[in-house]
Amino acid sequence: MELQDTLEELDETLSAIHRVLTDEYAALCKLDGPSIDDAVARKVELNEKLRALIGQGVISKEQRESLTRVRAAAQKNQALLVHARACVRGALAAACGISDGAVYSQRSAASNSEAPLRLNMRG
Repeated sequence: MELQDTLEELDETLSAIHRVLTDEYAALCKLDGPSIDDAVARKVELNEKLRALIGQGVISKEQRESLTRVRAAAQKNQALLVHARACVRGALAAACGISDGAVYSQRSAASNSEAPLRLNMRG
């Protein structure tokens, strides 16, 4: 594979990952399980391709900047996922008649961590 072909394929892969992360963000906002699962499967596939391309040692300055944007989008989605998981747990606890304090204290005792914070990722 020629250098130019590798750079073009890297550009396409980075664009595809960014599109998947955008789709995943929308799915997380809607708590759309099947779409989230689809995004995860696509990210795994694209991650393998990205690692192989970057492993060839060729990446332009623009592609490094694009990779930084992809990383930021992935971190934003991760924060939203953590928040969504906490909200779903709270909703399930409420539906089962368990107070939020009890759920958080049980969770804290089990994992020795603080209760999750609410984040507004839309603003």
